[in-house]
Amino acid sequence: MIRLRASAKINLALRVGRRADDGYHSVATVLQTLSLSDILYARLADPGDQAAKKLLQLRVDGAELPMNNTVTEAVSAMAVEAHDQGVEPRPLIMKLVKRIPLGAGLGGGSSDAVAAMSACARLWQLEASRLQESGTFQRIAEHIGADVPFFLLGGTALGTGSGTRVESLDPLPTTWFLVAAPKLHISTAEAYLAFDRKVVSRSVPVTPIMPAYEPVLSGEWMGNDLSAPVASLHPEVDAARLQLKGVGGSCAQMTGSGAASFAGFGDRRAVTRASHLLRERGLWAGAYVSITSSQHRRSVFGDFPNLAPQAI
Repeated sequence: MIRLRASAKINLALRVGRRADDGYHSVATVLQTLSLSDILYARLADPGDQAAKKLLQLRVDGAELPMNNTVTEAVSAMAVEAHDQGVEPRPLIMKLVKRIPLGAGLGGGSSDAVAAMSACARLWQLEASRLQESGTFQRIAEHIGADVPFFLLGGTALGTGSGTRVESLDPLPTTWFLVAAPKLHISTAEAYLAFDRKVVSRSVPVTPIMPAYEPVLSGEWMGNDLSAPVASLHPEVDAARLQLKGVGGSCAQMTGSGAASFAGFGDRRAVTRASHLLRERGLWAGAYVSITSSQHRRSVFGDFPNLAPQAI
């Protein structure tokens, strides 16, 4: 049995370009992994198990996921890679403990996919060097979703294009964040559709420009272009953001396509007090600390760190 942590992320900045002719938006975003995480347990099925009759038996605690989800996609794609390496992929049993809210812009599904990829590579004893040389993880990650490649790296990073081009930035110093969300699920498609309807399309560049990043929380470079469009549909999202400011948070803003927002705090005691207060008001809320790329990679790739690319 192996146990992997799939970290959440926040978008410290998210700039969105207008919808191109292919229907997609270019983005420029600064991402940061947090200590909030889902937990993935995985093992090989015993030959006599009923589960051994199919490739994956997945149990999910804490949320309801569709039959086809990012974990099943990752396992199916890794099975193809195993066959390419001449390895017969043995059936797996996985349990995913969901602690990252769904539809909150925190990247839980994307992070779960990377954890599943890591579990497959380790349990099937795939060759890390071949995975590296072939760019297998990057290729599978890009296919599953725009945020997935970031979780191969973690820490503080810049995502561009559709979000799949990722490069490390100077790390944010250890920072405590309060993350809060109303009980609401917002789809990414819904948020971008609201953006398209709200903005004057010709005034928005196709390729967004990111203000110069500095490794300190600052309104000079932070911001989220999806905040106003989402708030126009769901005022409770902006109300949660304002409550973060009201309990002493700095640089409060929505993450991703919502529904969660976050704010920075100076110390653990202050952020813990504030999280208790917001939970008493009926919000989902928690206090989490930023984690570095190396911390994230250890948590998701364990004692097999060479599985992950050093840079993307």
